[in-house]
Amino acid sequence: MQTASLEAIFTADTKDFDKGVNRVNKSFNDMSKDMGKGLKSIGGGISKFGGDLLAMTAPLAAGFGLAVKSAMDFDATMTNIGAVMGKTKGEMAGLSAEILAIGSNSTFGPQAVAEAFYDVAGGVADASIRMDILNQSIATAEAGQASLAGTTSAMIAIMNSYKLGAEGAAFASDVLTQTVGMGVGSMDDLAAAMPQVTGLANSLGIGLDEIGGSMAYLSTQGFSFSQAGTQLRAMMTALLNPNEKMKAALAELGVETGAALLETYGLVGAYQQLASTGMAEKEFAAMLGSTEALTGATALLSTEAGGATAFMDKFGESLTGATERARAIQLEGATAQFNTLT
Repeated sequence: MQTASLEAIFTADTKDFDKGVNRVNKSFNDMSKDMGKGLKSIGGGISKFGGDLLAMTAPLAAGFGLAVKSAMDFDATMTNIGAVMGKTKGEMAGLSAEILAIGSNSTFGPQAVAEAFYDVAGGVADASIRMDILNQSIATAEAGQASLAGTTSAMIAIMNSYKLGAEGAAFASDVLTQTVGMGVGSMDDLAAAMPQVTGLANSLGIGLDEIGGSMAYLSTQGFSFSQAGTQLRAMMTALLNPNEKMKAALAELGVETGAALLETYGLVGAYQQLASTGMAEKEFAAMLGSTEALTGATALLSTEAGGATAFMDKFGESLTGATERARAIQLEGATAQFNTLT
């Protein structure tokens, strides 16, 4: 009886104890869940803050990285320029600052300007005119919304071909700008085409302005600047290396060489003289010797609307200052102003 009672009491007490333990466990579990939710919420908040911070700082980091790369690229280009010019990094400090300032005030930026000067430094022996060529290349490219690299290459070729000094850089720039302005084609197209003609033209005494005017006129007759350059070169070659029929025409005009005719009349004038000969009436195509020369000469000899002569007169009348006039208009545009600011 006592044993049974003890077992009953113990069992009852144990059940009550188990219930208590279960209640404690439940409370603890509920508390743990609440704590877990709280910790998860805190963790989510921290994660969100980190994401927001990353989103805010990513552009700054990207901009900083871009700035560092730009600075390194500029420094590398200036180092290359120093190597070309035989100057140490210390000796290049002043030039670096000058090119940085020029680039910052242009629509192309310091890096493009530094790369352009690298071409000038390597392509022009006279150090005293390098900065003039750079500044005029920038002005010409901005006036024609053209590639600075291509325009600089054209300026270098023209300056070297015609042996121009510092004062000639503005003249070369005006010829390029005027040719594009009165012709049909882009500055990039002209910059690629003109250097193919200028060397031979100068050796024959043909002025740069006549080459520019002729290329502009031919472009208005349906030819590209590249085709115009090819035609002019063929026309000059026909006079420089005359065949027998060309020699007969020259003799009829009383001159011994095509170079002498060019020196007296210029390119357009020389062909106007040739066209007046009896040989031209019979065998004009044969005396020119090539389709390119014949095509160019025929177009230049046209008298429609005053022909090449009237066109060339107009070309020369408004030549001086052509670059600055066109550049001023271009720099008024929103794109140019934005590029200058950035």
